[in-house]
Amino acid sequence: MAIRKIIFLLSIFALFCFHPFVSVAEERPFSLNFWPFFQYFSDPIQGTKEIGGLGPFFSWKKDPQRRQWGIRPLLYWTEDEKESLRRLEYIYPLGKYQVKDGEKKKGFHFWPIYGRRETFGISKSEFFLWLVFLKQTTGMDTDDPVEERMIFPFYLSKESIHFESKTFLWPFFSYARDRLTGFEQLDLPWPFFQSLKGEKLYGIKFFPFYGYKEREGDMKRNFVLYPLYQWEEDQMRETEERSHRILLLMRIRSGEDRQGVKKESSIRVWPFFDYERESTGHTTFSFFYLFPFKDEGFERNLFPLFRVFRWEKDPQKGKEADFLWGFYKRIEREGYDFWEIAHLIGVKRGEASKTVSLLKGLVWYQSDRETADLRVFYLPFHIRWSHQRDEHSKLIQKEFADGGQEDRYIGDWLVSSGEDPYQF
Repeated sequence: MAIRKIIFLLSIFALFCFHPFVSVAEERPFSLNFWPFFQYFSDPIQGTKEIGGLGPFFSWKKDPQRRQWGIRPLLYWTEDEKESLRRLEYIYPLGKYQVKDGEKKKGFHFWPIYGRRETFGISKSEFFLWLVFLKQTTGMDTDDPVEERMIFPFYLSKESIHFESKTFLWPFFSYARDRLTGFEQLDLPWPFFQSLKGEKLYGIKFFPFYGYKEREGDMKRNFVLYPLYQWEEDQMRETEERSHRILLLMRIRSGEDRQGVKKESSIRVWPFFDYERESTGHTTFSFFYLFPFKDEGFERNLFPLFRVFRWEKDPQKGKEADFLWGFYKRIEREGYDFWEIAHLIGVKRGEASKTVSLLKGLVWYQSDRETADLRVFYLPFHIRWSHQRDEHSKLIQKEFADGGQEDRYIGDWLVSSGEDPYQF
């Protein structure tokens, strides 16, 4: 009985899919659901119809521009009139056939056995037993089309009217030549011996003993007993940059303008420290550096986890220091100086003031040119006194010593500048 019901429902599915005269409630959206065996939906306003069967396995869709049907994952057909597209996917993702008339593209493949793709008049390619046998032609719409062939890893070639290259037993033996620029490169075998020459270009390498490469007016590269020592020079429009590397662990870099004025420099001894001075004057020093290279993503996400000490100086002579992830911190600016040791003690100095805090306010003291404040045990009030009181008292004592002002009240000794000396 179960088999008969499935056959009956599949017959209904086929009827709805392939009989153009079947219509249900054409005047308004309509749906019919016998999940998971059969589902139907139509919207005459939008001009769409959808039919599904056995859950996601059978599907048929139609709208004014596109028609699709499929038996997943064996077959799926798409026809799009707007994009002039016809596509058949079979045993996805292994097989595919596609034609795009508007862009004059056509291709099919059954990976990894065989595949072919063509853009008419521009390029074409095909493979057999990917990635062993490959053939490709590009630039067919130019005066210098390029043909590439490969029987990997035994033979690779690339040829055009002006350029040719051949590789045997990739990547060991290769030869390349550009007839326009005179460039030639020979690897015999790679990476132990390499020869380069061309317009404003020269290079020779006997790896790992010695290597030299230069492009006139652009860059220079040199190594001796790699990776013991490497030297690099890059010439930009306005600056020249030089780098020295020792054992891939130490790097010294400097940058100068065309007048020989140093603009930037850096010293890195991995994993111990990194020092860098940028062209803007911003300077940083870090102790314990995670990787022997610079990267903004690592700098944001990983390096701070391992950086024990960091010191910075900005172009305005401001300085910042951080030790053990905030255990000791110091900030110096013009007219401002602040340092603290964890939650134990913090000291802040301004142009005319000073603040000391013990245990984040257990004992708190603040002083400026005129007054001083003291607060203990995080109480909401504080004691305030005036620094001018001492000067006022000295003046009164001098008057008594001179025999004058005998009639002053004793209260004058406790009053400074017209306000109470002790305030809460």
